[in-house]
This record gives sequence, C-alpha cells and structure tokens, in this order.
Amino acid sequence: MWAWSQTTIWSDNDFASGTGTASNLNLSSGIYSTPQSNNDVSASWTSVSIDIEDYTDVSISFNYNANVHNNDYVEFSYTIDNSTTSTQTKGDQSNTTISASGLSGSSLTVSLSFSNSGKQGNTNLSQSFEDVIVTGTLCGGTGNPSVSSIGFSTARFSAYYCLNGTTDKGFVDSSS
Repeated sequence: MWAWSQTTIWSDNDFASGTGTASNLNLSSGIYSTPQSNNDVSASWTSVSIDIEDYTDVSISFNYNANVHNNDYVEFSYTIDNSTTSTQTKGDQSNTTISASGLSGSSLTVSLSFSNSGKQGNTNLSQSFEDVIVTGTLCGGTGNPSVSSIGFSTARFSAYYCLNGTTDKGFVDSSS
C-alpha cells in the first residue's frame, strides 16, 4: 500500500507582498495586530485564492493571541468553491492555534475579521495572528490517478485513487 503525507500547500508566515489583503492591521516582524486604541476597532485579513484541487484532507491553521474584553472576537472564515464556513473565538487567548481540517474542493480563501472594543482601564486591548498555513495530502492530479493500494481477485484488481480532491475506487479487468 502506498501512502501520501501532509504537505504545505500555501503559507503566509511572514506576510509577504501579494499573499493577502489587510485592513486596519499593523504588521511588525511577521505578526499582524489590531491597533491599540481607546476606540472600537474593526480589522480584517483575507488570503489570495489558494488552489487545493489536487489535495485531500486539507487543513488550515494559524496562531492567535488576544488581550481583549470577553465580547471581543476573531471570526475565522474559509470559503471553498463559493461556500463559506465561519466560527468565532471570543475573549482572551494566549498562543492559541485555531484550525479547520478534513477540507476538500478546488479553490480556498481564508479570512479573519477582528472586533476589539478599545481600552480597558489602563490596558490597551489588542489581537494578533501569524503563521497562516494550509496543508493537505497530494493526490495524483487532474486526469492522472495514482494508485494507493491494490487488492487482487480472480480476474480484476481494485485501485484507490484521488482525482480532483476526491478519493474513489476503480476496477480494472485484467483479461482485457
């Protein structure tokens, strides 16, 4: 049986030019953070479109820190082939990894939206994130199936393959 391992499809660990779009965020030493302010702050970041067509079991992860009010949050969203899923994480967080896994499709976009309600006493509230990483298992590619296991029977064999991010089973008749 052949096996494939997780590989990095896309990463933005230093937020190089052209990897995403940020609004109302500060960038310093590869970490994006919301501005410290006495006022409410809304901020966002969106990745470029990421091609995940030839991968299975796609995962997204990023590191997140927050010194905020209990109602302040980060909303983590991802869009696969025009279908969006999102979740919110509220309150203080220290070195938290936020992730989603088991994803598949053709095109992926990752978005983060921040709500920060300003100053609390003498403490400026802030949120930060870094190391947005997309991983997956490469699976052969479009039109070129790869065999991961073979089981022989009387006159045919079965092969598990991946095509366009979907694992399937096919049969070949050995008498042809």
